[in-house]
Amino acid sequence: MYLALVNTDPSKAVDVAVNVAGTKVNGAAGKVLTSAAMDAHNTFQDPQVIKPAAFSARAADGKLSIKVPAKAVMVVALEE
Repeated sequence: MYLALVNTDPSKAVDVAVNVAGTKVNGAAGKVLTSAAMDAHNTFQDPQVIKPAAFSARAADGKLSIKVPAKAVMVVALEE
């Protein structure tokens, strides 16, 4: 199962808690895409300004806690 999260706030990270009680979910792993500047973009001269970064989180006490950075898109796979 995949979970996609988006934080449109340009300056504040957001904490997301996913209830996984009663499931075999132990954590999540995936990619996050964000940048320090709101108007950052890749160009032919500098194609690596924005690139996906690895992300992981562990579940504890039936909750999966994920901090989504400001101005970010995140896709994670829930892991057993």
